[in-house]
Amino acid sequence: MTALLSVQDLSVSYPAARGRLQALRGATLSVGRGEALGIVGESGCGKSTLAAAMINLLPNGARVTGGSVRLNGTDILQLAPAALRTLRGRRVAMVFQDPMTAFNPVLTIGRQLADFAGAHDAARAAPARLAAMLTRVGIPDPARCLGRYPHELSGGMRQRVAIAAALLTEPDVLIADEPTTALDVTMEAQIIHLLRELRASFDGAIVIVTHHLGVVAELCDRVAVMYAGEVAETGPVDAIFHDPRHPYTQALLACDPAVVDPSAARLPTIGGRIPDLTDLPPGCAFQPRCPVALPVCRQPVPRRAPAPGRSVLCHRGAR
Repeated sequence: MTALLSVQDLSVSYPAARGRLQALRGATLSVGRGEALGIVGESGCGKSTLAAAMINLLPNGARVTGGSVRLNGTDILQLAPAALRTLRGRRVAMVFQDPMTAFNPVLTIGRQLADFAGAHDAARAAPARLAAMLTRVGIPDPARCLGRYPHELSGGMRQRVAIAAALLTEPDVLIADEPTTALDVTMEAQIIHLLRELRASFDGAIVIVTHHLGVVAELCDRVAVMYAGEVAETGPVDAIFHDPRHPYTQALLACDPAVVDPSAARLPTIGGRIPDLTDLPPGCAFQPRCPVALPVCRQPVPRRAPAPGRSVLCHRGAR
């Protein structure tokens, strides 16, 4: 599949008291039109930094030290501010984790949706079109919703509105950064169901950043597993879930509550912790925690392709 959005050898660092924190190191992945890519990993592995880099929305102090992010061949990281304003929302849209902070509390939902859509295309800001989009994401009585303020909606309803806002401009790429984390389990299930339904009518690419492996299993075609700022393993969801090659991927999947014996007294965990990203160990970043590490794991790790469409950053990975 031809890549619509491609990240190639991307490295990003942040200032820290003891030097530069290497948030991303040579991250490489891609997603094609009509495809959904899941990005998973523990907290602190660089998932949200990667998502922010995809729309060049990195915080102050962040420094891109290498690589590119290309949308249909155009490097987003090299665009001028005016071109970025046109691209964000129009060609690449993002749904953030907390739906409460995504909206201005003193403006109505209708005003905010109209302002956002009108900034890209005045015709898209018509009240009838806004109401139709709210209906599409499952908002009952959309006309009434347009006159409400964010605090008058539940968390699940606000997240539906955030998804509606992202879809208003019919973007090429939709990025959802932990779209269900701030919701309770009932609302989480509803948003997952909504995203699954939207996939059928959305012909762009979808990138879902999440710690929830069940979300990836239900919604995504491929998955990228991140560890310590690197993409440790990529491949089709079925292949990764049923035949993981990287020891970190194996450990991560073993901790999924969905596969744990219900009679188990405790959930399994991955021993140790993510390394200090200002002082990384030599070789494989996972080797201090890896139960099958070899002496060679302290040497630079080659990226291997154990099967077509897959890659793994591990000395053992091409078995």
